[in-house]
Amino acid sequence: MFPRFYDLLESINACDRTIIIGYNILRFDIPLLIQRDHELGVKDIKEANLFFFNTFAIDYISAMSTVKQYVFQRNTLRNCAKRLGESDQISSYLQEMNSSDKIAKLYENKEYNKIIDHLRADLRLVRHIDLKFS
Repeated sequence: MFPRFYDLLESINACDRTIIIGYNILRFDIPLLIQRDHELGVKDIKEANLFFFNTFAIDYISAMSTVKQYVFQRNTLRNCAKRLGESDQISSYLQEMNSSDKIAKLYENKEYNKIIDHLRADLRLVRHIDLKFS
């Protein structure tokens, strides 16, 4: 899975600059990807760090924390999206799943479709935030 992910990003990068948009990706997602790359032998740490260093990332938790009106109590994606007027249905779904323990349990129970549903809700909220600032 990781090699295909990098193939996709590298093919996009060959045509244009890759931009990764997310919420807390600089402190969580990207370091996790770099670590998993190393563990799985996809890329060594230096190569993975260089790849992500050369990729433009917009991290809304970092960007919004500089604007006083968007400093949220408990800077969760759910709280941020709620403040920006995102649907309560998506937000409440994420609240339900907002524990890494719950995600780990789904993984242990091989309930991958529920993890995919969580990721889709997460992406919808990030897209909503992105559209608010575009």
